[in-house]
Amino acid sequence: MQALAFRAADMRFAIALSHVVQVLHDCRLRPVPLAPAAVTGLIRYGAEMIPVVDLGLLLGCAPAAMRRSTRLIVIRITLPALRLFAVRAEEVLDLIQIGPSASGLELAENRWLGEHILDDAHTAQLINPQALLPEEL
Repeated sequence: MQALAFRAADMRFAIALSHVVQVLHDCRLRPVPLAPAAVTGLIRYGAEMIPVVDLGLLLGCAPAAMRRSTRLIVIRITLPALRLFAVRAEEVLDLIQIGPSASGLELAENRWLGEHILDDAHTAQLINPQALLPEEL
């Protein structure tokens, strides 16, 4: 199985390609009053408005840097119902094979952080998209 590797909050993450719908150029977001801090706004995707999650803010770090390389990765989850949302990535890196891995830290507040893919010297941490959206959403 393959994953899309990307950089956010000066860390390397990956998400299984089966969850990735599309990679978009970053764009201006519509603010969402009273949303959790990591939800930085909404974008129009087709006929829907979908939330954008910033992993830097979710980790308690700085928000994603706005660069020419910044992208929005549109993700599909199916539980409890089909949902689309986007993750802001400072840079999309490459497709990598999900092969040998080592378990990551299991923290209750960061259930979305998964195993570390041991692809080479550039270890990426898998993201569990089912647990990425705040419960309020």
